[in-house]
Amino acid sequence: MIGYAPSSRAMNSFLKKHSFTDAELTAAGNPDKFFKRIIFPIQDVMGNTIAFTGRVLDKNQEPKYLNTPETVIFHKSRVLYNLEKA
Repeated sequence: MIGYAPSSRAMNSFLKKHSFTDAELTAAGNPDKFFKRIIFPIQDVMGNTIAFTGRVLDKNQEPKYLNTPETVIFHKSRVLYNLEKA
């Protein structure tokens, strides 16, 4: 469950083709900000993906780690990464 976000910043287009609206994308944060990063899912204790974190490959790109903004289902302070595997 590891992914890669290419440098083309194509995620917005991909999600729109799969019926996500601009309002939904805005509410969840801009998915294209994850470009050129290895992407890891953040899951709740039941194993449902609720957010993503991305780590850069280029040492000059900032920030080093980037999380999905907080949403109705994702509150960073309430989730312990990989707890569902424990």
